[in-house]
Order: sequence, then structure tokens, then C-alpha cells
Amino acid sequence: MRCVPKPSVGREYHVGIAHGVPCVVTLARVGKVAAAATASALIHLFGVDAIVFTGVAGSVRPDVRVGDIVIGETLMQHDLDASPLFPRFDVPLLGMARFPGDATLNAALADACSAFLADEHAALETRFGVHPPQLHRGLIVSGDRFVSSHDEVNALRAALPDALAVEMEGAVLAQVCFEHGVGYRRRRCARIMRWAAPYSSGSCGGFLLRGLPPATYAFLPERVTVRL
Repeated sequence: MRCVPKPSVGREYHVGIAHGVPCVVTLARVGKVAAAATASALIHLFGVDAIVFTGVAGSVRPDVRVGDIVIGETLMQHDLDASPLFPRFDVPLLGMARFPGDATLNAALADACSAFLADEHAALETRFGVHPPQLHRGLIVSGDRFVSSHDEVNALRAALPDALAVEMEGAVLAQVCFEHGVGYRRRRCARIMRWAAPYSSGSCGGFLLRGLPPATYAFLPERVTVRL
């Protein structure tokens, strides 16, 4: 990996080959605007074909527990409300609220995550004192607010009962990828979240790269890992 200077305040871009996969690695930073700016830079400055975003999230559904992995097959903004001009949650002028992740990329990542959990679950349980980690696939919701109370989580469950996890960036990354489609091939985005996983920043990097479809990837880790 080599660091490539680009005109982007507060970001470094690392370009190279990892496990045979050409990729760009950078930090998305925190919040929807910062993540959208990062995604736009990756598309316009580096010409990436796909974005894989990984970090931590809060559980919305009770069966998503500390240490689990969640793949965002669909992403949406839980705090977007331009009503009565547009339906709640809809992105104005796009006519949609939910953005699907790339199915092929999600399937490859799910296989990689399953293999990782099969190989490492005992070590993870012993080291971090978590239950046997599980893999979930479904809806991840994003908003410019750190959700930190039971009342906020209950409100999300009531409004979006199929939501698995909540964080602050993923949905806008999916929207940016959607809006920068070329011809019939849209730029691809996949989201992997670990709910307060204490091992997220170190032990998961390599396995995500194995088995991905040929492409030039951008990998966006979040800046911090927290244990709640």
C-alpha cells in the first residue's frame, strides 16, 4: 500500500494491491455529509468500481447482539423527512427511500463473513467474552445522530420494524453509488456492520478481500471503534 496525496481535507488515500485485489483504502469520517464527500472523491478521483464500507453500528433488533456481523442488503436514512412535500424517508426528487446493495458483492461478502466466523468464532468468544457471533443480512438505517438511548431505539423499531442496525453513514454511500451509475451498470456499494465489535478494526480486513468479484474496490473503515 502507498499513500497518495489528493485534494481532500482530513483524508489520506492508500492505494495498492491486497490479496490480489486492487483497492483504495481511506477513512469515511463520521456523518452523512463526510461519507458522501469521501464516496464522491473515490468515484471521481480514483474511478473505483465498487465501495465496501465497514465499521460499527448499534443494534435495533433484539436478536442482533454484540459481536454479530450485519450485512446491509438495503440501506436508508431514518432521519430524512421532507413531508408533506415528499413521503417520509424518501430522498427528494429520486422517489425512493431504500437503496439496495449490490447483490453479487453482498453474496461474496456473506460467504467471506461466514467463513471468518466459522474459523474464528471460538477465539473471538474467548478473547472478547461475546456470545457465538452470528451473521445477519437486511436493512441498516443511517442518520446524523448517535442513537444512544432505549427510547430512540424503540422509536426506530416502531417506525422501521425490519431495521437490523443503525449507524451514521451507510445510506448516503449507497445513494451516491446509485446516483453515479454509468449506463446499465450501477456503481456498487456494500455495507458491513459489526455491532460494537471490539475486533472490528484489526482482524477482519484480510478476509473481506478474498473471493470478491474482479473490480477496483474502495474500502472505507470508520475512524473509531467503540465498545458500548
